[in-house]
Amino acid sequence: MNTIPLQWSLLERITFRFSFCVLFLFMFFFNNGTMPLFYLIAKLQNALMHQFIPWLGEKVFHLPYPITEFTNGSGDTTYDYVVLCCVAVVSIVATLIWSALDTKRE
Repeated sequence: MNTIPLQWSLLERITFRFSFCVLFLFMFFFNNGTMPLFYLIAKLQNALMHQFIPWLGEKVFHLPYPITEFTNGSGDTTYDYVVLCCVAVVSIVATLIWSALDTKRE
């Protein structure tokens, strides 16, 4: 069987890279215990995020109130919305870097 390798368009490559970054970061920050032994990393990550996200909300987003309610299972807190915004921004930056470093493509 003769197969011809498919060439992805620039838009398809960028969409894949962005989707991969978003899904990876979303699973990392909103794990809900689905990855084995992840709770060991999550302890450190949560301690850092519980300091960083309120600071980000105050200094960058200029929220009119402090973030005091952290992840409580509902996913409908200001903390979670700021984390989602960070996931989006980091995914965009990672996609741009990944695309810039991918010099072997035509």
